Amino acid sequence: MKKIFTIIAVALMALALSSCKKGVSGIDASKLDNTVEKCWHCTCKATAYGITATSESYAWGTERAVVLTLQESEKYSSGHAKWTYEAAPKYKDYDTCLDANAAVE
Repeated sequence: MKKIFTIIAVALMALALSSCKKGVSGIDASKLDNTVEKCWHCTCKATAYGITATSESYAWGTERAVVLTLQESEKYSSGHAKWTYEAAPKYKDYDTCLDANAAVE
């Protein structure tokens, strides 16, 4: 019985620690898809003067285009902002994707 609980605990920890969100630093954007456009959920965590803030947004485009844009944003933040992104498949077209921004503002 103890082994079963251990296995379940390890499996739950693995699920909790693995995330679908991907950080954009260090990603080689040239290896990402540049043909299929879809909706992406982007999250920014910024810290300045000891204050941390998080913001969310939705972007429509190819994975490569979104990552390149987020990488530029990180670059211009001088290390104060870190971006992550993940697919947002429930938004099927440009309009519904961008309309989702109203819900997070």
